[in-house]
Amino acid sequence: MKYVIATAIVLLSAVVVMVLGPRWAHAQTSTRNAMLPCGDTKELMKVLSEKYGESPIGIGINTQGEMTTLFVSKAGTYTFVISSPNGQSCVASGGTDWETSAMKSGGRDS
Repeated sequence: MKYVIATAIVLLSAVVVMVLGPRWAHAQTSTRNAMLPCGDTKELMKVLSEKYGESPIGIGINTQGEMTTLFVSKAGTYTFVISSPNGQSCVASGGTDWETSAMKSGGRDS
């Protein structure tokens, strides 16, 4: 009886992965387009500056070749923005209570 139950669980799990797996993968790849606020990079920067008092404090290039920028205000609000070379940017994350801490030297490289 244990063998039958175990086999049923494995088969059910396989069916769930086959049916939902592609949907999960699609959701992850299309999240930026479907769920994140996106728009013209200059306009987004203007809103972050004028409405939230945020200015860029760090940038980097992600693995897709897009620029990732961290905007922070003196009040502690922050926004992570991903910008494409085509002049479009999307808000990846944001929040309140940002604190900047000094990085210790001698740590491991990431």
